[in-house]
Amino acid sequence: MGLINVLNCAKKHKVKRIIFISSGGALGGDRDILPTPETHPVTTLSPYAITKFVSEKYLNYFQVTFGLEYVVLRYVNVYGPRQIADGECGVIPIFMNNILANQPSRLMTYSDMPKGVTRDYVYIDDIKEANILALTRGANQNFNIGSGEEVYIADIYNKLLEVAEVDLPLVREGKRLGDVRRSVLDVSKAKLNLGWEPKTELKERYRVYLPVFKKSDACEQSSLMKYVWGTAFG
Repeated sequence: MGLINVLNCAKKHKVKRIIFISSGGALGGDRDILPTPETHPVTTLSPYAITKFVSEKYLNYFQVTFGLEYVVLRYVNVYGPRQIADGECGVIPIFMNNILANQPSRLMTYSDMPKGVTRDYVYIDDIKEANILALTRGANQNFNIGSGEEVYIADIYNKLLEVAEVDLPLVREGKRLGDVRRSVLDVSKAKLNLGWEPKTELKERYRVYLPVFKKSDACEQSSLMKYVWGTAFG
């Protein structure tokens, strides 16, 4: 109902365009085409995916019926400064927090995928640019917004350990129910129609040494995380 309220308000106040953030990973499940284009059939295997897909249909309805323009940006996994390391909000800050605390991390994966599942990661500065371009381009279309690079989760962890110069275990556990094995998006449509392409490669974020300090004060931890993002990832 939240999106419908927004769309009704937009119609009432004659808003010209809605930019909607969808999910490139959630809408596909395990795909037979990698990197996956927007034309690939949608598979809704979770309540989150269902919500995103239905939302895209409502946007199309309001465009056809009332002329309200929209642009759908289907993000992959976004990372960058001040990202919260909580729950499933981002594997990179979760790993970083564990390294700072000198604690092992968990990897939930399939038995035949010891390096974990694969994902596509895009840096926050690239996300900002995509949104700015969507203000004036790509009317009534959906676009994958990612890096086009497939990365194993264990490889991210091992690289963080390398730049931190520490040795902490990655504890492998069983798969998560419904977890997609491989996910990477084809972003050529965004390049063609939005004039957008990712400028930041994940491997570039590892260039600078990542210092590891033990902090007990919450404010100090927050400041340290900001510093770590700025050195190892920015």
